Amino acid sequence: METADREVLRTAVDWLRAGEPVYLATVAKTFGSSPRPPGSLAALRADGRFVGSVSGGCMEEDLVARLRSGRLPEKFPAVVTYGVTQEEAPRIGLPCGGKLELVLERLDSATSLKSILDKIDERQIMVRQLCLDTGEASLHPTTDREEFVYDGRNMQKLFGPDWRLLLIGAGQLSRFVAQ
Repeated sequence: METADREVLRTAVDWLRAGEPVYLATVAKTFGSSPRPPGSLAALRADGRFVGSVSGGCMEEDLVARLRSGRLPEKFPAVVTYGVTQEEAPRIGLPCGGKLELVLERLDSATSLKSILDKIDERQIMVRQLCLDTGEASLHPTTDREEFVYDGRNMQKLFGPDWRLLLIGAGQLSRFVAQ
């Protein structure tokens, strides 16, 4: 079974290789009630297609609308904030007074994303670090299992193989299931 992150990365690689401009949105911070946790990913195209989820659909559609109308930030990576203001509440509708901070990147090449996919296939764990000041993204091997870190200037997201099955116990049932 393919994880949500793998699906987003694989689809973004396919789109980039086909010459499509791609934007990667990552949930950086949530306040109050939010549909998706920090570290959640979505890839978007200007033609309205997206894969993954940062909100369950409403913010992805707003980002696509901003992209189509030229209302995205000029400098990337950029922080885009959604919250319950009088104008946003009926339009976006975050539940229970929630607020969401997204980091939006414009991707120009499939190389780094393909590298992440290759490492996952090799069952390696790595951290993708993004510096929001410079836009530099880099991959680093790690043994740490901290999923996501964001301090407003740097963002770190863990990528790697997911648990497939964890068996506890050395009895006959565990041995049978393991085989």
